[in-house]
Amino acid sequence: MPDQPLHSERYTVALMRKIDAMLGEPLTPQQRKEIEDAVAVFQTRKHPIDLRGVLPLHFARLYFVLLMGKDRRTDEAAKEHDLRQRPKFAARALSTVFMLWPVYLMVGLGYYILTALPH
Repeated sequence: MPDQPLHSERYTVALMRKIDAMLGEPLTPQQRKEIEDAVAVFQTRKHPIDLRGVLPLHFARLYFVLLMGKDRRTDEAAKEHDLRQRPKFAARALSTVFMLWPVYLMVGLGYYILTALPH
């Protein structure tokens, strides 16, 4: 099967066709090279752990992907990621507290009723 392009090459070829169709004219060789280089940067790298599968359920087929490997980001990129995640974590924690208030209320009422009953 050496004549068949790799998955990443097939993706790039399909992307180029779609761009050509959207523009109505073919890209110049320089434009094609620039796009290919940009796409190559984001192509999936090999990971030590690459687990993919499908869960066939009665109502839907769900897929999962677990990729694990060494973090190769620069320190600056890792710090930016952490800074972007902090507000999300705070928002999730705050919304969880507010969304659980009916549970807190029910537990409190249940405790009050149980302690008010004569023994």
